[in-house]
Amino acid sequence: MYMYDVNKWQELYTDYQPSKHNVVGLPNKYDINLDEIDSGIKDVLNNFKMIPYTVDSPIGKHVVPGYYGLCFKSTLNSKDPLGQGLLSNVHSHKTIDSPIDIEYTEKSPAWFPYLDEVVSKFRGQVTQIRLIKLEAGHDLLSQEKTAHIDYPWYRGIRMHICITPGANYTWRVLGKDYSFTRSDKMFYLDTGKPHGAVNSHNNNDRYVLNFNLIPHLDNHIDYQIENQII
Repeated sequence: MYMYDVNKWQELYTDYQPSKHNVVGLPNKYDINLDEIDSGIKDVLNNFKMIPYTVDSPIGKHVVPGYYGLCFKSTLNSKDPLGQGLLSNVHSHKTIDSPIDIEYTEKSPAWFPYLDEVVSKFRGQVTQIRLIKLEAGHDLLSQEKTAHIDYPWYRGIRMHICITPGANYTWRVLGKDYSFTRSDKMFYLDTGKPHGAVNSHNNNDRYVLNFNLIPHLDNHIDYQIENQII
């Protein structure tokens, strides 16, 4: 599969301009109830095991050290509803104009009730929801310690919720670090620019919830971020 070249990321924006934002908090109407999130995640971790991330490479599949996930959405009749979506952010240039994850329509067994309220904050289709763990001492900047590209905003919009007390959340986008702590804010991360998550500076494993949505192409991403996400 031919993947995005991080050195040519600007070539992804011919018909649609990139966002002026790299990582930014959404308006207050998207704030979440951390107590409800904590309760739901506690039940999930008591009942389900986090799944190691694996990636394809020229020498075959390998596990990404320190990186785990659990999926709350799956495709219809999935044989692996908890793990199927862990690689759904890997896409090729061949489908550059199509939205990502539109087939993820079903709730997985890990779904908890408060997610219904979070999803209802958006007018459009939430395609994928994942719980992600990045262990202390690890950076998610690929095995080569370089940034990666998942997809540009016109294919999918991604938001994150920082949920681990005491952890410093750092995302590196275009070589610049953006750091946050646990809060009730939801953050947009531009996955169409070279980026990666950093946790080598923490003594804490850090958990994050991320949400993927199908964008509306009649409004630029900056308008959507600042006013109304789809």
